[in-house]
Amino acid sequence: MKFGSSILAIAVLSIGASACGAENAPAQQKRNPSLPAIIVNGKTLMINRELDECVEHIMGKMSIPQEDAHRYSENIAQSFARSVAIAEALAAAAEARGYKLEQSDIDAAEKEMLASGGAEMARNGVTNLQTYAEQVMPIPGARAYELMKKQLLGMKFVKAETVDKIKVDEAEVLKKHQEIKAGIEAANAKAVEETASAEKKIREIKAKIDAGGDFAELAKENSDCPSKARGGDLGEFGRGMMVREFEDAAFSLPEGKISEPVKTQFGWHIIKVTKRIPAKDAKEGDAPEKVQASHILVSAKSARPVPTADEIRERMVEERAYSATQDFVKKIIEDAEIKYPAFEEAGSPGPAAPAK
Repeated sequence: MKFGSSILAIAVLSIGASACGAENAPAQQKRNPSLPAIIVNGKTLMINRELDECVEHIMGKMSIPQEDAHRYSENIAQSFARSVAIAEALAAAAEARGYKLEQSDIDAAEKEMLASGGAEMARNGVTNLQTYAEQVMPIPGARAYELMKKQLLGMKFVKAETVDKIKVDEAEVLKKHQEIKAGIEAANAKAVEETASAEKKIREIKAKIDAGGDFAELAKENSDCPSKARGGDLGEFGRGMMVREFEDAAFSLPEGKISEPVKTQFGWHIIKVTKRIPAKDAKEGDAPEKVQASHILVSAKSARPVPTADEIRERMVEERAYSATQDFVKKIIEDAEIKYPAFEEAGSPGPAAPAK
């Protein structure tokens, strides 16, 4: 369900289940706690007290300061109400057409969730889809799992009615693949020439350094990196902050030494380590090893891989799936009877309706 669910999420969000900036937020509304807040197809999904509890729950997860709560709460309420209404409308339409959420659907979603979260989820007490829902969904308590199941049913429904029905003509795929391949190969041929020219230039610069030339001055005169204004100085950095080839060279150099030319995806570099900062003992905080280095960059584009026909086909399906799911979800919402008494009673226009 992964492909379909990601497309659905984009489609739903783009239709309008999102909030505008806090600076444009409407004033916080006073609502009768016992009156309906959200009604879909005549069914009351939530009363105002429950809506306000959910908004408070969301703001708590967002760590919004109490003094700023009034600037966000009504905006969050409208966005949340719309997302709940969309989930209900999609689930209701799915059930009307005979779709059901099977245990196999729940198992597949749970497997995907656990695979993506791994050990961190286990540390947070997430062992199944229900505990995951209770942690990440905006509804506090057991109702979070019910909302998640409605969303899963909606995803299954939309995917089956749109994504699974998309077909692409193989001749069109082949034509597109040939066009992209030709363009990339032409660009790669140019990149090879640029790389050879850049290598020649960087070796000429290295020869000047070896002959006694000033590294900082040569960086200012020749480097294609903005750091040239500082004589090539990149400041301090640890492992994982630079591309691998650059990092390996920098961390292998003694302080004050200068590397041979190094090739990365950005071009050719000469690296000078100006300072080494050793890792502290674990008892003192286990600070990682760092270096301070300068470099001279002669930029050159790297060759790009040519996508396969299968990758082109997948990309074409995804592009069509986005449009198809967006239109499908919008039609379901338009056909549903959605009311937001929570906002109407306070004179607010409430969540925006989808465009006709």
